Amino acid sequence: MNLATQHTDTMARPGRLVLDMRSRRRPASGAAFPWDKLAFGYAGITTGVTIYTGTIRLHGIGNYTVAEDDVSLTGATEWVYVEQSKSSPNTTSIKHSATEPATNTSFRRLPLYKFTNDGSGYILAQICHMGDFNFDAPIA
Repeated sequence: MNLATQHTDTMARPGRLVLDMRSRRRPASGAAFPWDKLAFGYAGITTGVTIYTGTIRLHGIGNYTVAEDDVSLTGATEWVYVEQSKSSPNTTSIKHSATEPATNTSFRRLPLYKFTNDGSGYILAQICHMGDFNFDAPIA
């Protein structure tokens, strides 16, 4: 083996691991991810999705539990998010929208997931946040 061949062989990049998030099949090496144990985890993507309970923690202000909720998916693209009233932080809910949610002067909108319809049903397109929301300083 010459030096050029040896250099090329040792510099080869390892193969990429590709995860298909559309399938809830078990990986060969273990159990599926426990979405039901994750704050704001989800279950059952069909025409709707169940979002599990989670918490928004605003340091120095309080902890606000967001109840589990079923969300209907209706558009080609659906963003699922937590909405919290700024004037009444204990008023929180799970919502959905065809466009990316944005915080405004009245509500904090915290994206959780983006789902798309591939023609045969909804698939998970993006995970925007995993677990409880924790803010060290109050956010406006």
